[in-house]
Amino acid sequence: YSSNIISNIQGFIESGGSVYFQSEYECGYSSNTSIELIISNLGGSLSWNGVVAGDLNPTPISSCMAEKPDGSIIPPLSYFWYGCASQSPDAGYETLVSYSGQDLGFTYCFNDPNYGMLITTSDQDWVRNVDSYTSAWDLMAQILRRLGSAPASCP
Repeated sequence: YSSNIISNIQGFIESGGSVYFQSEYECGYSSNTSIELIISNLGGSLSWNGVVAGDLNPTPISSCMAEKPDGSIIPPLSYFWYGCASQSPDAGYETLVSYSGQDLGFTYCFNDPNYGMLITTSDQDWVRNVDSYTSAWDLMAQILRRLGSAPASCP
């Protein structure tokens, strides 16, 4: 991504807007390094810890994203093909999806309560996999709900 695109996304977050920014399984891809840069520029910390390879089944949905508005729980994703593990010591970092204790997607709320949030998953194939449609649709609805309510829904 160009510095102009990164600056625009960062400015949008600073103005209270929230974004879903797709990261990738190859940790060095520009989307991942751009996410890391934006978080760093806004006072946070994030590290990418390497590729988690294979068919990562099941991939549990973590934290408040797993609970639908009706109180039911979204089942794990049955398809997640490769991912890039991430971690952060920051209070605003919240695991979204994981496999074997490695975070493959997260929500990130910044220290400034006026900022929006950033949400990512390091694979996008789960969205279009027929075996995972129910969980995928429910998770996407949760992500959209969360984006629409930020920053009020930040921890």
